[in-house]
Amino acid sequence: MPKPRNKSNPVQHSINSTGPAAEASGIFTWIIGTDTVYSDALAADAFGFDRETARSGLPFKDYLSRMHPDDLPRVAMAIHDTIISGLPFGEQYRIGRPDGSSMEVMAFGSCFRDASGEPSHYSGIIMPSDAAARGENAIAGHLLAAYDLARREDKSELASKIADALIEIGWQKDNADTRQSVSHLH
Repeated sequence: MPKPRNKSNPVQHSINSTGPAAEASGIFTWIIGTDTVYSDALAADAFGFDRETARSGLPFKDYLSRMHPDDLPRVAMAIHDTIISGLPFGEQYRIGRPDGSSMEVMAFGSCFRDASGEPSHYSGIIMPSDAAARGENAIAGHLLAAYDLARREDKSELASKIADALIEIGWQKDNADTRQSVSHLH
């Protein structure tokens, strides 16, 4: 059973922070068998969907319909390739919203298979492209989430290796009092 979250854990604090990465990144999961996409408020906002409706699930085609027509074929092919190959997805594209505004985003995701090997879930994150350009590092975000999970699952050796990977990519967390390197996570 996972351990409850430790409020004094510096990595957990950074994941729950209201800094630029937390404010800019939305999370989504597509249940392929029911063709339903569930998303958090930030992903709903990016696509211009009502937050509660998006949290309760919308058809995948509703999300595709908001993609810029020039980007849609490329993004659809990349999604297809990710489902077939199992390799991670990473694409930049434009979204048109009902209010007439648009947004350029970056999305990163993976397809997961059930016990019989069939694609079942497709999960990922989406963020404004300008957030990525400001230095928001998707790799660091995934590593931070993995670090948190390893700590909650009481896998200290794995958490230590993930912390080493964070150090290798040069990640540093912001602390209210000081700029502290991830090396203090060990």
